[in-house]
Amino acid sequence: MIRKDVDEIIAIDRTEYSGYLVNDTSSESINELCSKIYQGQCVLIIGPDIVLNEKFGDGNTRKYLESKYREFVFNSSDDDIINNGSQYEARGEFLNTFEFNMVKECNKDLLSLLSTRLFRFVLVTTYDSYVEEIMKEVWQCEINVINIFDNETYKNFAVMDENGMMSPTICYVFGKAVPRRKGKISYEFNLNDNDAIKAISEWIRNPYISKIVNFISKKNILGLGCKLDDWQFRFMWYSLQQNTKDLSGNVAISLTDSESDRKLKHYLKKIDVEDNGESRTFLKQLLGHLFSPETTVFNELSREKGCIFISYAKEDFDMAMHLYNILHGQELDVWIDEEELSVGDLFDFKISEGISNCKIFITLLSNQTKNDIKIGRKRYYSSVEWESVKQINTGRKSDSENLLPPIEILPVAINGFDPNIDAQTLIENYKMFDGLSILKWGKDSDTKLLQKISSL
Repeated sequence: MIRKDVDEIIAIDRTEYSGYLVNDTSSESINELCSKIYQGQCVLIIGPDIVLNEKFGDGNTRKYLESKYREFVFNSSDDDIINNGSQYEARGEFLNTFEFNMVKECNKDLLSLLSTRLFRFVLVTTYDSYVEEIMKEVWQCEINVINIFDNETYKNFAVMDENGMMSPTICYVFGKAVPRRKGKISYEFNLNDNDAIKAISEWIRNPYISKIVNFISKKNILGLGCKLDDWQFRFMWYSLQQNTKDLSGNVAISLTDSESDRKLKHYLKKIDVEDNGESRTFLKQLLGHLFSPETTVFNELSREKGCIFISYAKEDFDMAMHLYNILHGQELDVWIDEEELSVGDLFDFKISEGISNCKIFITLLSNQTKNDIKIGRKRYYSSVEWESVKQINTGRKSDSENLLPPIEILPVAINGFDPNIDAQTLIENYKMFDGLSILKWGKDSDTKLLQKISSL
């Protein structure tokens, strides 16, 4: 059931966000932020304000769960928990009875943002596992979890997957609501001020934190649903600043016309942090720009002849963008399929034009590709893009007066596609791959890819 809900979000008509495009002076900064997101330069920090549908605690996970916790403690029939037991025992009983898996009740816009798979490292200031459950469904794999109260989990930081990219990771900066692994059962997560002080002390004394801070220092921070008037979050931000020369970023918080909020807005501007207003409204605006090919990094891509075209299944969009960033960083002209962002006849024309103008056609072969071939499912990348390359090359080879060389096809195998096992089935269904060498992505593959391209 949850998988169906997430699939519906991933397959959502993203034009529904077009009504939230910003056309005033702030649109330039949003477009710049979108470019940084697509280029993998942003770390996402998710606060409690934007996680749930608004019917649950006004959409605030902390407000919702703490109301449920109070109901549980004061309505419990176990007098020992209420009168004699510790607060940790009460927490334990509560966690054992409460269902955290509420993906279908999460904020649809947050699901849409995470479904882009452009954020491999996410920090959450909540203690519930709602965002983690979303990430599991979106990535369809186990998520690396870092809990500030559990040193054993820090080994999960910067773990690389088989594509040489950081495995999807979530970091609970103020603790996660789970029992500790060692010693007596205790439930350390940020439920009250004493817990917050413990979390802050971890940020001060824990040497593992420096690795995360060093990683974040090279990125731009995007904070959504976080409250900078929350002293815990402000302390974390201050800690990051103390360890970072330039910690700029974007936040979306709700501010009033009060003197304290005006001072806060001035403070944010002073430290080069742009406040984008109320979180949920800004998230819709961000998605409107993120999903519009006219306002994102895609508008800057080269459309010149001789460029490189990247074809992929939409589930592999993050890897396609990773390849784009590698190639674009070498000042190569790259044309990336905009299937995620646009539809219709104009899109089909642009794709056809992009393929006919390219010199090298890179196609990603993944577990998704393998499954599509296995069940005979026709997808845009195979039925349109692969077929276009096949027809163009057939025409160029058969036309004696044609002066254009055939398009070089460069298959790249990523997660789940083994060239030694799966290539035969691919060739049986698509003869265009017969005789081609498939580059298996892994360690140092970026160098191998550039060498391969330079030899074509």
